[in-house]
Amino acid sequence: MTIFDTDPSREDPKPTRADQKAFEELAATAHSRAVADAKTWRNAYGMLAGGLGALLGLIGSQLHADTPTGWRIALSVLFGGGLVAIGTALAMAVTIEGGLRTTSLNLHAIVRDHNSLRAYQVDQADAAHSRLDWSKLVAAVGALLGIAGLIVTLWLPGKASDTTPASVPATSQTSPTESSTTTPAPPTSGD
Repeated sequence: MTIFDTDPSREDPKPTRADQKAFEELAATAHSRAVADAKTWRNAYGMLAGGLGALLGLIGSQLHADTPTGWRIALSVLFGGGLVAIGTALAMAVTIEGGLRTTSLNLHAIVRDHNSLRAYQVDQADAAHSRLDWSKLVAAVGALLGIAGLIVTLWLPGKASDTTPASVPATSQTSPTESSTTTPAPPTSGD
């Protein structure tokens, strides 16, 4: 029998008072920690969206009129999908901070549904962490789409250029015998 096996005849261990006190402290700060995590990720998503938007502007300004339509569509789908995914992750992080919708709190309803206010807070923190985990996944998909768009830009066909070589100005070439002829010097006045 290992430590992870359970003996059906054994009772579940009861938490000690120290465990109960530590759990109370953990439960009291769970929601505030979830909101602090959401603020951190919200800022990261904002920076990621800004960087991807700047990259899109830079690459878009480098496209030229003869870029094939298929390449333009591929870049639009990749970069646009990345921005939409990151925007969705940002919205999810913001709703963790502010809540999904406004509700009126009723202590009797909370106690009826959750047995205590503390259990309600723990449930809210758990829901916030779950939503934050989903937002991380959505943002990762957005970042991967942005990276794929950047890689696709490396394979864009170049600007169509003239296939004829540039004209080189003709230089006169002289033979060694022609250049060896000299002209006589003018006579000097002292002779």
